[in-house]
Amino acid sequence: MWGLIRRGVLLGTTLLALFFSVQVFSGQVFSGQVLSAQGLAQGISLNGQWQFIQSHTLLSPQDLSKVQAWRTVKVPSLLNTNPTNGLYGNYRIRFNAPMRITHSERPQTLYIAGIRHNDRVYLNGERIGQVGRFTKNWQIILDNPNNLPRAYPLPNALLKPTNNELIIQIQLGFGQAWGAMLPGGVGISGNVEIIDEHTATKQYTQAVTTIHIIDSIIILLGIVDLALIVLLFKSTLHKFPEFIWLLLGSGLLFCGSLLLDIGHLQGITNDATKLTLLLCILFTPLVNAIFFNVQQRLATPAMLWSVTFGVTVCAFLLLTPFIPKEIKPAAWLVWSALTALLFIFSLVCAGLSIKQKRVGSVAMLMGLCIYILSIRTQWLPIEGLYNRNLVIGSLFFRYALVWAYFLKIKDISVRYQRLTRQMLSRLEDQKKSTARDIHDELGQYLSSAKLHLQLSEKTGQPQHHTLLKSELQNAIVSMRRIIEGLHPVVLEKRSLKEAIDMDAERLTKRNQICIEADVADLTVSLSNAAHIYRLVQELLGNITKHSQAKCAWVSIRQNKRSIIIRVEDDGIGVDHHSAASMSEGFGHVSLHERVQLLGGNIEYGIPKSRQGTFVNITLPIASD
Repeated sequence: MWGLIRRGVLLGTTLLALFFSVQVFSGQVFSGQVLSAQGLAQGISLNGQWQFIQSHTLLSPQDLSKVQAWRTVKVPSLLNTNPTNGLYGNYRIRFNAPMRITHSERPQTLYIAGIRHNDRVYLNGERIGQVGRFTKNWQIILDNPNNLPRAYPLPNALLKPTNNELIIQIQLGFGQAWGAMLPGGVGISGNVEIIDEHTATKQYTQAVTTIHIIDSIIILLGIVDLALIVLLFKSTLHKFPEFIWLLLGSGLLFCGSLLLDIGHLQGITNDATKLTLLLCILFTPLVNAIFFNVQQRLATPAMLWSVTFGVTVCAFLLLTPFIPKEIKPAAWLVWSALTALLFIFSLVCAGLSIKQKRVGSVAMLMGLCIYILSIRTQWLPIEGLYNRNLVIGSLFFRYALVWAYFLKIKDISVRYQRLTRQMLSRLEDQKKSTARDIHDELGQYLSSAKLHLQLSEKTGQPQHHTLLKSELQNAIVSMRRIIEGLHPVVLEKRSLKEAIDMDAERLTKRNQICIEADVADLTVSLSNAAHIYRLVQELLGNITKHSQAKCAWVSIRQNKRSIIIRVEDDGIGVDHHSAASMSEGFGHVSLHERVQLLGGNIEYGIPKSRQGTFVNITLPIASD
């Protein structure tokens, strides 16, 4: 099983390397930087200064000719747009064409190496091509291309020697609210050229083939990621309660990555499918936050339910067509605010895991930071990434989580092996101790009882009968003590509170130390009560042996979510370095393993009000 997991991680790493290799190779072709010598000699480059204006409605070339408020933009580049100025963007450039182009026998093509999202193109007032659909305000569709090349053949005699006008219209977003732009920014992100049809077809085919390869690798990487999570979940002896949220979050990220031009290239036209994929995007931050919260338990269930309700309401308002459009901008802004809070919350939880020195926590934090950074850099004009910043970031995040849990499970495996060796050694010691107790105490009492019985039969003196009864009583007490050391029989007849009170009283008399126990009435199973009893026994045993304390305090409380055990003493205490290394001894190893078995956390520290040491153990209620 571990071999399969290691091979899966290796396969994912190899695919990521192949992914970036394809990007580096195709970034040269797709951006339009590499043309054949023939294309350079015969083509027209339209890069440089263009005019641009936003509009609330789609304008015809005739209407655009009457507009005066144009601003200058650079092509290729991404736009800095304002959603309040309109959902549609209009590019315009006027240029002259040399005789070798207008009178060429070869058919000419307008080749655009990359436009982010849908477009409609006019040359000299005539439409020559369109990709994708234009939508109205808050009409959300998901089948528009993300960053594809365009190759539009030019009709004969349409291109003039002078005063040609090229207009490219694009959609800037799906709603008039800050941030309601289409994923990845908008604009003409690749070179614009007029070249011969053969060169344009070759470049277009090569670019689209490269995109198909990259999208296929993305899908394969996502499948490998989900398979690795399932393998990790099935192979580990330790069941992580957050694993279900890890699997769900990875599934949502995998589906959400299909919202790029994969949907367009693969011909996804079903509206229900597209809206389901959009729901994956809307709920992913919430699921990731729940995943991190299960590890730290910073947020209460009421808080999580409130945020879930808010995200659900916002998703309903955004995706339902009959909701008034005046409400949707507010819903989008509320969802954005909730998403920001969820990411901040996830970062805090990941940071606390690092502070607690949990295995794999650094990988989790790095993956989360890369994922958040990829969301915030969707506007970067890096064509080598093919506008897949978010997809790449989500892949890093998902594989970082898998790697973190691989490290956790490996660490648990190592500690279980070490614990097994120590348990075997302890078991042998326990056998020797039990044998010694039986021989030295129980055996001696029984031998003495036998002797007094024989003397009583021979002499008939009553003192031998009295001594016989005394030795048998001592044997019974010794036998009970030996049995109690092997199994807490007291819990079968008494409550956990009574058992701990009796143990505290016994230790107080035996060790001349004042032990105060404040134990609430707990609603736990007998097996978990035995675990709690053993935890308290172990902690009190360490105090009586090592702390030199005069007093110790035991407190056990139960709330709606967990059981909190606190054991404190006023002994010599430990410094921070010693507290960090306390887990080296077998007692503390078994303590940690028992706590982990119950799905809890353990914390050592120094009390603020006195000298000494405290140990806090938090156990979830549903830990049977």
